Amino acid sequence: MIEVFKKIEKMYAVEDVIFDNEQVWSFLRNNYFSKTIESVSSSYIKKKERSLFFRLKLKLSHASYGFKNWFRKYDYIFFSDSQERILVDGYYKDKSVEHILESHGYSKSLMIESPIPMHYSIEKVETKHIVSSELLSIIFGPLVRVVLLLKSKKVRLPILDKINEEEKLEIEYGKIILSFLIRKKLYKILFKIYKPKIVYVNCYYGKQEIIYAANELNIKTVEVQHGLIGREHYAYNISKKLDKKFFPHTLLCYGEYDKKIVMANPFVPFSEISPMGSYGLELLKVQRIPQELITLGMKYYKTVSISTQYTVEEELALFIKELAEENVNIGFFFSLRHYDKEYYKKFNMPNNVHLFYKQYSCYDILKVSDAHCTVYSTCAMEATYFKKRCILVNLNGMSKKFIEVEESSNLSVVENKHDFLETLETEYIYEENRFYKILKGKEWLIK
Repeated sequence: MIEVFKKIEKMYAVEDVIFDNEQVWSFLRNNYFSKTIESVSSSYIKKKERSLFFRLKLKLSHASYGFKNWFRKYDYIFFSDSQERILVDGYYKDKSVEHILESHGYSKSLMIESPIPMHYSIEKVETKHIVSSELLSIIFGPLVRVVLLLKSKKVRLPILDKINEEEKLEIEYGKIILSFLIRKKLYKILFKIYKPKIVYVNCYYGKQEIIYAANELNIKTVEVQHGLIGREHYAYNISKKLDKKFFPHTLLCYGEYDKKIVMANPFVPFSEISPMGSYGLELLKVQRIPQELITLGMKYYKTVSISTQYTVEEELALFIKELAEENVNIGFFFSLRHYDKEYYKKFNMPNNVHLFYKQYSCYDILKVSDAHCTVYSTCAMEATYFKKRCILVNLNGMSKKFIEVEESSNLSVVENKHDFLETLETEYIYEENRFYKILKGKEWLIK
């Protein structure tokens, strides 16, 4: 999995891959990483994909979202997605960037949001000026396709051909490179029209054409941390010297732990790294837990919330199934993300396993539980924020690779069911949280 990708960056001079005077590996690495873990992606997900007609209809519907908001002047442009929104006092707020957007001023800020999977009703969204990225996708799409039709077969790069051949990968790098370059030019036009002072993204990888375009125009670029960084995340642990134009100028991270991790690498892509805490967790901390979850939790001696990762989905499901069958007085609450309840039917889970898919937030489920369980999800650290112990099931050695358990007395790695049950009996230990800075004032606000 990640070892395959790390081997590619170590064995090959990928930093020397140049096309049109650009060091293209700076963004291609996202595609190569995705391809190296494709073996663990599910055919079930592909099977559930909608028809082409349905997807086109949905895209057109999304494109009109907040359409009138395109026609104003803005000082700040934010790129995020609807998956980041949480319900607070009747309105959906973006848990990554809403506080920054509000601090700059709603009237000065535009949110360009990707629907993952759908946009929320605009009347129920806290953000005042919001539009859909699908409109840009519709405009950019035909132009990209024309360029690919005319030029993609002409892009031949020996190092990438060698990687594809020796690592048995089928990556059409020519299409990826040309698509990136044309999209970068189109975003540059967009920024020349709006002339923003700062461009924010909630996740830099996958948005590098946006970042590059802004950097070329000397517009400040900022990433607001949205999830786990850790010592194994390919996007933040970089061994080769890459072109900083492909990366945000500033990373606003959760705390000193993430800053330390990034700064320890041979190549640091960010010019500035500033810990600022997690706005989303501070909102969620004071949210009322749904009464139905409280009532359900009271049926059991102990309750465990579970966050999953698609790379080890089946292994973790089978591990929990065995535990649940042998311990009927413990309630296991799955917060499903990549796979729905239909997928889990094949496991024939016992009655003390409860599956929640979009019914409650993973944080409501976490807060109502006595402990949290995962393999390497960001929820491991988030559990400590909510003063819960986190039990890391070290499947395929991933917990020890991704999570630095020595950073908290409330993170425990287990290898078997016996250790799991023993750890579950251990109480939370009160300590200073090293993962999240407490959000105070606006010292993090970039001007």
